Amino acid sequence: MTCRRGVASGLGLIAAIERGELDATGKLAAPDYLFVMAEPGWQPYVHRAVGLNAFGSRMNVRVKPFDDRRARQALNYALDKRHTARLLNATTVAAHGILPPGTFGRDPDLPPYPHDVARARALLAEAGYPDGLDVEYVINNDDETHNVAVSLQSDLAAAGSGSTSRSCRGRRTPPR
Repeated sequence: MTCRRGVASGLGLIAAIERGELDATGKLAAPDYLFVMAEPGWQPYVHRAVGLNAFGSRMNVRVKPFDDRRARQALNYALDKRHTARLLNATTVAAHGILPPGTFGRDPDLPPYPHDVARARALLAEAGYPDGLDVEYVINNDDETHNVAVSLQSDLAAAGSGSTSRSCRGRRTPPR
């Protein structure tokens, strides 16, 4: 558990509040969130705020395999965004496009990519990757991001592609 200015984050927050060690908390870990949301006695103390936390993939579209639009589209079809939303306790809205929901300039009429593993495999084959492709994700070093990365790895594996992830601390640009 970490604490900054009396507001903590991490595991065991509910127990710390019950012991009188904390007055408030930021984002709750999944087990604590599910507990609090299911307990009527906690409801008067739950205050939600809209925030922006974007998970996204950045690709160098000048380098193989991402120089081929079909490979990029295949990854979109492979990802099960509904599963990712469930993983994040349904506290998220899937973006479909470069701009997240609520952002100026976003086109709300742009249709999202559906989860379609067969279409993902077909696009990869058309792009010259019939056996799939390997993708490396560089992720922030926190539990939530790690869980999302594991989910994405599972989605890509279902479409015949492999992926790995490595953590980095702070803001860092991965090597080119």
